[in-house]
Amino acid sequence: MASPNERALRILATSAFALTVAASAAAQTTGDIRGQVRDANGDGLPGVTVTATIEDRGVSRTTITGVGGNFVISSLQVDDYVVTAGLDGFRDHRVEGVRVGISATVNLEIVLSLEAVEEEVTVTASPILDVTSSSVGTSYTADFIDDLPTDRNFWDLVAVAPGISQASEGSTSLTAFGSSVASNSWRIDGLDTTSSDTGRAFWWTNPAIIEEVQVLGIGAPAEYGSMSGAAINIVTKSGDNDFSGTVDWYHMADGLTEENAEIDGLAFHREEFDDLTGTLGGPLARDKAWFFASIQSTEDAYAEPGVDPSFPTAYPTVRSDIKFNAAFNDSNLMEAKYHFEDYDFVFAAPNTTPDAIATEYGNNPAWGLQFQSVLTPDDYLEVLYTGYSSDDNLLSATGSTAAPYTDYSPADGGPPQSSGSPGYTYIWLLGRDQLDVKLSHHADDLLGGDHDFKFGISYGTGHGDTRTGGGPNGVYFYRYEYYPGYPYYYRVTARPFYYGAETAVASAFVDDSWQVNSNLTLNVGVRYDKHNGDIPDYPILNQDWSPTSEIIPGVNDVIDWSLISPRLGMAYQIGDRQVLRAFYGKFFDADVTGNWYAPPPNPPEYVYEYGPSLDGPWTYSSSFEYHGNLFHPDLKAPETDQFTLGWERRLGDNYTFGIQGVYKEAKNLIGWEILDDGVYENVPWTNPFSGETEQLYSIIEQPTTRKGNGPGPGSKAPGRSYNQQYEGVVLSFNRRYSDGWSFQSSYTWSDSTGFIPRPLLQSQGNPFYTSTGGRDPNNWINADQALQNDREHVFQFQGSFELPWKILGSATYSYMTGKPYSRQVVIGGRGSAAPLAQGGQSVIAVPASDDTRLPNQNNFDLSFGRRFDVGQVQLKLDLQLLNVLNEDTWDWWETLRVPADEQYVPSGYLFPRRVMIRFGLEF
Repeated sequence: MASPNERALRILATSAFALTVAASAAAQTTGDIRGQVRDANGDGLPGVTVTATIEDRGVSRTTITGVGGNFVISSLQVDDYVVTAGLDGFRDHRVEGVRVGISATVNLEIVLSLEAVEEEVTVTASPILDVTSSSVGTSYTADFIDDLPTDRNFWDLVAVAPGISQASEGSTSLTAFGSSVASNSWRIDGLDTTSSDTGRAFWWTNPAIIEEVQVLGIGAPAEYGSMSGAAINIVTKSGDNDFSGTVDWYHMADGLTEENAEIDGLAFHREEFDDLTGTLGGPLARDKAWFFASIQSTEDAYAEPGVDPSFPTAYPTVRSDIKFNAAFNDSNLMEAKYHFEDYDFVFAAPNTTPDAIATEYGNNPAWGLQFQSVLTPDDYLEVLYTGYSSDDNLLSATGSTAAPYTDYSPADGGPPQSSGSPGYTYIWLLGRDQLDVKLSHHADDLLGGDHDFKFGISYGTGHGDTRTGGGPNGVYFYRYEYYPGYPYYYRVTARPFYYGAETAVASAFVDDSWQVNSNLTLNVGVRYDKHNGDIPDYPILNQDWSPTSEIIPGVNDVIDWSLISPRLGMAYQIGDRQVLRAFYGKFFDADVTGNWYAPPPNPPEYVYEYGPSLDGPWTYSSSFEYHGNLFHPDLKAPETDQFTLGWERRLGDNYTFGIQGVYKEAKNLIGWEILDDGVYENVPWTNPFSGETEQLYSIIEQPTTRKGNGPGPGSKAPGRSYNQQYEGVVLSFNRRYSDGWSFQSSYTWSDSTGFIPRPLLQSQGNPFYTSTGGRDPNNWINADQALQNDREHVFQFQGSFELPWKILGSATYSYMTGKPYSRQVVIGGRGSAAPLAQGGQSVIAVPASDDTRLPNQNNFDLSFGRRFDVGQVQLKLDLQLLNVLNEDTWDWWETLRVPADEQYVPSGYLFPRRVMIRFGLEF
């Protein structure tokens, strides 16, 4: 037998060999079964054959217990398993109903009896406490998702997890434990769907195909990189040895919808909602190959309060997915996946004419190929290649080529009015390719304990190319009336332009789940990420967006980061009912190119003119042109330190209660940096809310502005760096499904504050793209504040239950504190009391805090359904009542730039009380 040191060297050599065959860290789409086999006296039994089988597919994995009777079967696909244990001279033992979830470790204690007379069968639900992991995540299975009353919106599924704050109902903007909306990692069957441009998931997932979704926001091991928020992992359904399928139709109508708010006499109007989904799965070759396919067609159109119902927001979409699984033998598996999505959205808004409403259309093909191989009973290899591409366009819904026009001082004194065409449009091409390799190795009795090692490497590339401009022809207009009866019209002209980036990231990680003894498990890991980001060559564009023959040279190595992320966690089991968890980890965000790739090299000059009307005549006012280096030469990666401490206890067989404390501190966020090479004049300004006088900067000579990690010495906050902090406590109380009912509930208290790169927005952490917000030195007055997605108190409940007469019920309830907001004013415009040479600028007069929050929200949804068995077919009828309380709170203000003598105007009301009907069948 090899010595422990020799074995350690052999493990390292094996991992080094594996790490030479590919490259970026594979995120979890699998789970593990581990445990101990003992005899009747409690002694560990070595040499026991332990097998885990998916009986619906006939796929098995086998291992042999070690010296102390311990075993691990790692990297198992998410599914239900039967585990058997056998040894000559002992009765075979069979454990049924073992559920393996995403990133979950199922711990089994198996006792073998003497005298092999007949097999001993145990029917059990999987243990509800993971006593070996310092990570804390929330998982939802297909049955839970199918019963949950929602608008068929995948984002709402994620939003019910503890620690998640959704910017608004149905929004794709999600923050996890205080991090920005661009700080999450999104994976579907291992396919990285996170856009390198935006930091968000790039397509919506059909809820009908989800087998399980996991939201991992606390204690993520080193396997997870390029995120400081949450890792959202989705595993989709697979076919098995029996043909099966579903057809479901979901319907809402205006006649099934009430009113809860109105703007200018216009209430919410439901134009249509029809969602038709079909799935089909089964064998291609029994016990060898299977398929699962789905298609979803959605017609979703509505007009929010204040929007003309004849031109509603619409989300027509067709999504299709197909997945193939094959087992060459029990040791070698393959999975192939293809996704295609075609969409044509329309974004209606209050106070906006139809020609200024934008339509977003395009398609998103994606693909993935994965191989899994058992090298030895203790070694498991996974190789995954994935990719996607997209053609996304945002243009006028009516095809208008008129110049955009915004009236910031309408005659009725209301919020800004928009017409002409959308103010920001684009044509966007992007794509991503990635290769991941992971090796899992189990080692018994090595260096003082049992170890489950995971080694991984990966390599990924991404690109995004965008054409954009201020209107279809590079010209836009706006109007301000600083004093009644004295309007000023402005014309802004700038050449349309290309911007974008190419990225590459090479990564490696090692994780070790080290079981020191029967009570203590240490989770130790470290990862390395090497990021490179370049701006490619682009042609100069004409005013009509067409390319010229003149090329603007790109910039190499704008991003050159070498990042090391240590992770250290501990899980200590107290008795058989409690576990204490602690964790520290360093996390780095992905290279979100939308934060730094604009303005590009040779950016356009912006020429500002003013006049008495939209017809002119126009008088030159000012111009702006970027100059100097557009990027800090040592631009750092955003990084976060996370500390967590928690305790969880099992109550009886089905309940768990837990408490988790989280502290996060982020620094090196990326935003505008203003250098001190400009020429300013001080202009006094009296804050109308505080009465204090502030010296504003009037720019006589424009300073250099570039992307950096702080607002810079030329700002009103010199010496500051971009940062944010989060403190939170999560209480959870859950009941797994038993005796016809289950629930999950949580309460989260949080405090999220910071000095972030985009303090003027109502949403938190959106990338900059082409935004100039923060480029003026006065934008940084009072910018240290509560963060936009912070909700101090959040209570979530989701439950399902069986009633008599085969009626199924489910309910969700959420209470959350309103989001904080700042009070801003526009100062320094032409004709104002304190004019600035650079024109009017937004200044935070009252920073966001607990004293300035949107209304609190209560949202209660109910669902009741009946199942009818007709031969081999089950018919489904569900009625879902959404927003039972008809809550009429809102998530936004029309604008934060409101004079002291005016009131805010609400926007983004919760959808009113409504009924969704579901008809379906399953066979």
